[in-house]
Amino acid sequence: MGFKEMAELGVTDRLPRLIACEPAAAAPLYHALEAGEALAHVEGKDTGAYSIVVDDNSYRGYLAVTESGGRAVPLTDPDMLAAQRALGLSGLWAELSGTAGVAGLKALAGEIGQWEGPVVSIMTSIGFKDQGYLPDDVPAPEPTWEGVSRVLQQDYGLAI
Repeated sequence: MGFKEMAELGVTDRLPRLIACEPAAAAPLYHALEAGEALAHVEGKDTGAYSIVVDDNSYRGYLAVTESGGRAVPLTDPDMLAAQRALGLSGLWAELSGTAGVAGLKALAGEIGQWEGPVVSIMTSIGFKDQGYLPDDVPAPEPTWEGVSRVLQQDYGLAI
């Protein structure tokens, strides 16, 4: 169920402002909005956020963001890596693509105090998907509970 449908059914009395967090390696919605257009095509570059990078934005995404009074935020891999590390230190292991919302929240931190209501950042996908894309300073656990537990305890000091 979408936010519009929830409002129509009386589940909520207002629609949230949607912020699209895209890899800067392409960010077609960001480029479309900057150009005042509904759609944009860009030639994307390589990014660790491989599961969310696209060359063309969708019209439905454009409508959702513009009708909510939102915007798009392009995020670099270092932005998302910093969010991934911060989430990891909090005990959450996210795929790099799944950290875009948290990275976008940090990018907009100066504006949040001006917003009305709660702020929600959605994190998707577990870090097991990123086995092939880990920076050198991030330990790569074996893809087992024991391996993850060992890394969390030895490298991050988190008692499991």
